Order: sequence, then C-alpha cells, then structure tokens
Amino acid sequence: MLPFLAMAIIGGVMMVDDRLVILGVTPSAGGNYSFDCRNWDNSHHCYYWSQWSTGMRDAVFIVGVPTPYPTAIIAGRVYEALNNSCYPNISTNYLNIGLTPNNPTGITTNCGITPALPEQPTTSYSCSIIFDNQNSNPVPEQIFTLSVDNLDYSPVYWTEDNSCLGTQTMTANINVSSSNSGDYIKNKDLFFSHNQAWIKLKNSSFVSNKSLDNFIPFNISAYDSEDNGLRYFIIGEEGVVSSGSTINTGTAAISSKNWVIRNYNSSLSFYNLPTDFLEYLRARRNYIKVVNLNELLDKKINVSENNFTIDSNNKVYFDNKNLVFVVNGEVTINT
Repeated sequence: MLPFLAMAIIGGVMMVDDRLVILGVTPSAGGNYSFDCRNWDNSHHCYYWSQWSTGMRDAVFIVGVPTPYPTAIIAGRVYEALNNSCYPNISTNYLNIGLTPNNPTGITTNCGITPALPEQPTTSYSCSIIFDNQNSNPVPEQIFTLSVDNLDYSPVYWTEDNSCLGTQTMTANINVSSSNSGDYIKNKDLFFSHNQAWIKLKNSSFVSNKSLDNFIPFNISAYDSEDNGLRYFIIGEEGVVSSGSTINTGTAAISSKNWVIRNYNSSLSFYNLPTDFLEYLRARRNYIKVVNLNELLDKKINVSENNFTIDSNNKVYFDNKNLVFVVNGEVTINT
C-alpha cells in the first residue's frame, strides 16, 4: 500500500488517476467518493465536496498497484486451403502476420511463425498481446483484427469454429479481465487459400516475352499417370524456362535442373508476338488445321483459329499425347 496525498483547490473536487487501486480515503473533511467523477472525467477517481465555500481541503488516498493483466495468446497451425480441402503447412517467400486492436492504448502485439526461416515450410504461428495496465490504461476486453501480408495466398483467414470449411472471420475477441483463460488464450488455426489456376509441363521448355506468374501450391498430388507428383514447373526431360520479365513459381523450383533465364530479350522476332510466331509456323513448319479438339493428332503441330475451353470433359483428347497446339484465339483451362 502507498499513501497518496491529493489537494482540492478548485471546485471542491480531488481527482486521482483511475489506473490506481483505491484501498481507502482519508479526507480532511467529510465528502463523497465517486468512481466516475460524477461524469466530469471518466479516467479518474474523485473525492468531492458538495457543500464547500471557503478554505482548502485535502484527502489522503491509500492506493495499491494494479495486478498485471495476463499476456493474451492467439496461436494455431497453418493450413493450405485448396478446392474445399485443407492440408497442413504452407510455403511462401514472405509472410508477416499482425493484429490490430480496436483501442490500441497500452496494447503491444507481436506475431511470429514456426519455423522462422522463409525457405522452410511454415507449420504454425503465435501472437502475444500485452495489456500494460502498470503504465497505461488499456481496455481489457476488445476486438482484434487479423492482417496477413504474403506473396502467394489470398484470402487468409480464421474460421468461427476452427474448421477448414467454417465461416471465415478476420476478428477475435480478447478479455484479459476474465477469470476464464479461454477468453484470452485462443487456439485459432490460420487458413491460406489459393484459388488461382496453375500448370505443370512435362518434357518441355518454356519461352515467353512476358512475366511468368505460376505459383505452385505446397500440397500437390499427381494429376494423372503422366505426372510424377513432384513440385516443379517442368517435370521429365526439362528444358530451359525463359521470360522477358519476372518468373514466380512461389517456393517451387522450375525443375530439377533449374535452368532459368529472367529478363530475357530474344533476338528472334517470332518470339515477340503470338502473331509473329504463327506466321513463322505457317511459313517454315508442317502443321495441321484443327477445328475441334477431337481432331488433335499426336506428334504433330496442331493449329486452330477457334476459341476453346479445356476441362475435365474434353481433356481426354490430350491424354498420353505429345503434341504442339497453337491457338489464334482464347484458351481457357479449367480442369
């Protein structure tokens, strides 16, 4: 216990910071004690005199140091969410997790991942939240909003019931004044969704005058008997991958050889525009014209002027074939 002397000079009111625990009051003259300062100032305890015209009065407050709030924790596993299924662990070159309180006064948050090295798959995360009621006056119960910065996944979220397909949420309620530790220690798994299309090639090279953005998820399986299930952009007899700009396959390697050229400017004009490449084929190569996918021939250059959507209903026309398919139109791959 510590004695604290406060003197009232104006208006008959004596105020003490409400971060202090008031154990007792000894006034020089009888009056009234209020926790809310009669709505004058809600951040102070008050002792006031309703009948007072002259002279000076004082009061001694017996105060104690408030019990420190417990450190709040929000932590859990991380999962990769792919096509309505979730798999343990993710892999990305950059990851930063943060929490923002509704009222930041006296609040310090710190989040980390395990393992901390970005070249290794991330398995879990943990965020600590300190409510400093020794040097400040934090609101003990409030909402915290999740933020996740990364290069490859969107959206990233919690779920209400901590399940893969549960209702998504970006907020969590923390109450460090509660006697129930479950109100300030939360197990909340984090789900990283990846819904963008991506491809793998086999026995190929890849040349583009544009950027290559083909993030390959961490949890993949073989697509068919031709796929060895390895997390590469090109499998089998791998050639060179070149791009006129950047190349992004996430943390997946280009191939087992990793032959890659970025920011490549080809001296061959037929690489610059699709129409130039098509003119080159027509002038220098043997090819067949294709109207429908069922006309594709194995070990041939197939050229079409139509638009196509390749999906699970017609992908059979490509199965177990080694061919080149050049389309002067739009191709949508949805398998």
